[in-house]
Amino acid sequence: MTRLPFSRRPPGKDRGFTLIEILIASTIFAIVLIGVYVVYDANQSTYVRGEGRANLQQNVRVALDQITRELLMAGYDPTGVLANPINYKKTVLYPTRDITDYAMQSLAASTVRFLADVDGDSVTEVVEFSYNGTNKRINRQVWTWNAGTLTWSTGNAEAITEDNTINSLAFTYRDESNAITANDYAVRRIEVSLSASVKVGSQGTQSLDLHSDIRPRNLSLE
Repeated sequence: MTRLPFSRRPPGKDRGFTLIEILIASTIFAIVLIGVYVVYDANQSTYVRGEGRANLQQNVRVALDQITRELLMAGYDPTGVLANPINYKKTVLYPTRDITDYAMQSLAASTVRFLADVDGDSVTEVVEFSYNGTNKRINRQVWTWNAGTLTWSTGNAEAITEDNTINSLAFTYRDESNAITANDYAVRRIEVSLSASVKVGSQGTQSLDLHSDIRPRNLSLE
């Protein structure tokens, strides 16, 4: 049997990496890793800020859309409360005063109360939007006329925004000449402004200001 000659590798071919080579490779790897982390962290921060702002916008815009939509209905009175207001003046709704003879029931800087059929059931309701400064939210409350008991039944005030998101809510009331008015019978236009913000972890605070200019068509018929 013929043996193949034994071949030996050239000297030095079995050497491993030197310490310098390992340090250089580790440094390059660390730099690449840091770069990847920086890009990831920046993208994550952008995403968190964007998500926080999107949630805030959705929360606030839905509330403002509801306020605008229902105020547009102010004065729409299928029950006939305004046509014969004396029959609907009950102190269950107002402990200190009766229902007024006008669609705009109460004008305040951060609260508005008005008559309207806001749910399309052909029954007039009294609706109030108000700012709750303690919980920093907007509340909505509804009163409905009960023909059986001849009283206004009141519903609980319900939040239409998340807590600790609304910094301010302001109503401005204007008459037909566009002048600011405090007279409920003279209102023809309502401006709504609200300011909101939310803290997004370490990304700081996201803020949002929104406005709406409302001209209820039924108010001009009073």
